[in-house]
Amino acid sequence: MISYYKIQEHLLNRRTTKSVTTSLVILERILFLTLIVFVLAVCVHNKLASANDSPQIATLTKPDCSPSKQPYSLREYTVLGARVMGVNPIIVGADARDLAATAFRELDSMDRQVDTWKARAGEGEYGKEVADKYLWVKNLIVEKRKEIEEKLVRVIDREKALEVEKVNFENWRSKNKKHLIRHVDDMKLEIIWIGKHNVFGNSVLNTEIFIEATNTTSTKILKPKNQKIWGYESGSDIGGQISIGASLTDSFGNDYKLTSVTPSFLGNEGNDIRPGQTVTFKVRFGDAPLPNSRSVQLVIDPVTFGQSSAAIFDIPIEAFY
Repeated sequence: MISYYKIQEHLLNRRTTKSVTTSLVILERILFLTLIVFVLAVCVHNKLASANDSPQIATLTKPDCSPSKQPYSLREYTVLGARVMGVNPIIVGADARDLAATAFRELDSMDRQVDTWKARAGEGEYGKEVADKYLWVKNLIVEKRKEIEEKLVRVIDREKALEVEKVNFENWRSKNKKHLIRHVDDMKLEIIWIGKHNVFGNSVLNTEIFIEATNTTSTKILKPKNQKIWGYESGSDIGGQISIGASLTDSFGNDYKLTSVTPSFLGNEGNDIRPGQTVTFKVRFGDAPLPNSRSVQLVIDPVTFGQSSAAIFDIPIEAFY
């Protein structure tokens, strides 16, 4: 039989071994934490030193504590160049200046970034190796900035020209309202603006005619229909809607394609013009009438704006030019 004293001795040995093991684990963790604190202290010290030293001394004495300790690679210059080329804002509309300013800020940020990379490369062999890539990125930034500036200038010039067009049209309109107003049964239709412009840089001018449609009744809710649904046959997901209900023809017999009518109405419930209500429609055609035409005829088909019969406008060409 094992004596009572041997059992006690065995248990004491187990406790001693477990205590020693626990002490070693604690000591190991203390050493690890001490090492981390030491490394952090060195980095903080060097950062503070670099803030007080001259740039030349800081460059020589400050170790790189960042995750990447090597100068930026040629591939990273290539990626940055691709990002520069990818700055392509659509400079249009009332927000054109803000869109351009955002693009310029993005280019400025990349310009500072590539300068930082080049300074980090230094004047040695690696600095010479990246010089061509550096100049390539810098030239891309200059060219992209010039491209955006040119777009913005075109938009500003267009805005100025548009203001002149509006003043000229308003002067003409005030003396020629008989050509621009039609009373059709339960609606009054009045052309309030005719403009021409290119869409997204397309060289072909589009014609836009803005028409105020007023429900002149006191008892009828009118339901315009200027869109037609196509496709979606036999459960297909392919389909859409196209604008209908208006045509434009010049005095030579040339037809101009209708491209859109907005706002869109499908003639359904809940989308209507109530008594006394006025809705301004924009009717766009995919070309501009010939300037040597005598006149242009605009036909608004029945129900296009909610009216019960067609409206025909014979407009002198002077209204367009």
